[in-house]
Amino acid sequence: MQEIIEIEKHVCKMYDVNYQVYLKNKNCRNRKFIEIRQIVCYVVRNVARLPYDKIGTIMEKNHATIIHGIKQVNDLMT
Repeated sequence: MQEIIEIEKHVCKMYDVNYQVYLKNKNCRNRKFIEIRQIVCYVVRNVARLPYDKIGTIMEKNHATIIHGIKQVNDLMT
């Protein structure tokens, strides 16, 4: 869990978003926060190798949302 927090903090820094602001807006539909969540999910999936449902539980999202977010990041990278 601690490594996920570190990943979230690092991605927030990349987007110039204060981590505490991110936590308050974790369920916000603002594009910036959506992108942060999607990148966090992508990194967690590819680094920590956690299953989608576990990432969903941690991120408080449905596993289908996690799959979609990771696909969005993959699409941006290709």
